[in-house]
Amino acid sequence: MIHRTPQTLFPTSQGVALVVGLALVTLALAVPSSAHAGAADHARKLVDTFKAVKAPPEGAKLSDKDKAANKKTFAELDKLFDFDTFTASCVKTVADKLDPAQSKAVRDDIVGIVRARAYPRGGQIFAEGEVKEGKAGKQGDLQTFDISIYFPKQDLTMDILFVFGGDGRIVDVHLDDDSLTKDFRVQFARFLGKKSAAELVTRLGGKRKEAEKANE
Repeated sequence: MIHRTPQTLFPTSQGVALVVGLALVTLALAVPSSAHAGAADHARKLVDTFKAVKAPPEGAKLSDKDKAANKKTFAELDKLFDFDTFTASCVKTVADKLDPAQSKAVRDDIVGIVRARAYPRGGQIFAEGEVKEGKAGKQGDLQTFDISIYFPKQDLTMDILFVFGGDGRIVDVHLDDDSLTKDFRVQFARFLGKKSAAELVTRLGGKRKEAEKANE
């Protein structure tokens, strides 16, 4: 198990991508008990779709053909996330500080950052990591999977917990016991304790643009 130092959300969207990207790709070897066979099927579909993401050669950019292929694959990946539940959890403790338009903008940008950072990197992470499956579990009414992934080049192991909603879509990811949605909540609350909701929208929107531009 590794321990992360505290991060701020806005300058470290790559960290968010790493958490989510690692979470997605490590599901391939997780084989739960028969009681969770439905979740296993969802996990395999997720991994199979994720593996279809095209990665550029080292030091190069994707071809137009590969970009078009990724656009279709990303649309399929979108169907495997419950972003409504995920983003609602991310903003729930600051919901009273956001008007409807601001809330929508923040939630849309969370999705945009995840798509721009995590989706393109998943295949690479899957290829580099060595997966050790854990155990299926429950978190209230939600199903969970406990996985560890080892990166030989970095001699680094991460413990990951995946949280699935009733329909088998991802609603949260935990890295070394830290919930991704909780990280968003804490950082949003910290930011809004010093700055305005309008500044939050501007800041997060800028980070989304940076992430999307990197994929052009």
